[in-house]
Amino acid sequence: MRKTIMQNTLAKNSQLSTLKSGIGVTLASASLLMLAACSSAPKQNIELDNTQSRYEAIQGTPKFREVAPVEIEEAGKLLKKAHSMQAAGQDQKAVSHQLYLVSNQLDIVDAKVQRKQSISKVNEKQAVKNRLATTELEQQQKIEIVKANPTIGRQLRDQAQQLEFVESSRGEILTIDTTIFKAESTNLSPVGLRKAVELAAWLEANPSESILIEGYTSDLRDSETSMTLSQERAMSLKRALITQGADESRIGTFGYGQDFPYTHNESDIGRARNERIEVVASGAGNPIPKSRFESNRISSASTD
Repeated sequence: MRKTIMQNTLAKNSQLSTLKSGIGVTLASASLLMLAACSSAPKQNIELDNTQSRYEAIQGTPKFREVAPVEIEEAGKLLKKAHSMQAAGQDQKAVSHQLYLVSNQLDIVDAKVQRKQSISKVNEKQAVKNRLATTELEQQQKIEIVKANPTIGRQLRDQAQQLEFVESSRGEILTIDTTIFKAESTNLSPVGLRKAVELAAWLEANPSESILIEGYTSDLRDSETSMTLSQERAMSLKRALITQGADESRIGTFGYGQDFPYTHNESDIGRARNERIEVVASGAGNPIPKSRFESNRISSASTD
């Protein structure tokens, strides 16, 4: 009886050892498989990820696709090959060179878009000049018609004496809203032509005065376009005055673009008030007033 119990115990111990041995082998095999899987997985390539992000940003922007569709397509093909090379575990230098080719294509896309934008700005400036040149004769003819009508001329001369110049730290200033110009233009509107005749009559009635015509805009446009528009509007009003016989040497112009807003640009009303012309009077016997920038420099120099 005792011998039988001992035999059964030895048999169970043997089975337990075998089971433990099997589990050990299984765990070891699993570890080897995990190591093999890790070693075969492709490593992350930050340069590849960044290039992919840049490609997606350009490919997803309509203006880029419109300007350089061929280059974008070529960049996509090169990028796809770079992904394949990375997945295959090829040498990282080779992958990096492939990404360099992708970046070259994307750089070409950027350059094409920038060039188109530059050309558009040049064309826009030229269009403003062309519109101004085309309508200058028309403006002169309209002014002559107004001047030739005795009744209208007399009324405007009377109104000139009522122009509302307001005293300021820079002298007396007349503020005119941009309804004197046609919409988004430097050309005088019918209201502007009448205002020009009034101002010319004021200069005639005040022969010892000189003026500075200043143009201002809101933030509706980019800074460069705003600056050009403000300068051209001031010049347009000056030309209208000269056409009526005003002495050119008594009239200066300056454009500030979006600088020195009258109020905020957060509403249509605010932006409309910032779109304006200011006429600064010199005072009797004084030269043409200095611009705001020149006045600031003079003030700074005097305090130093």
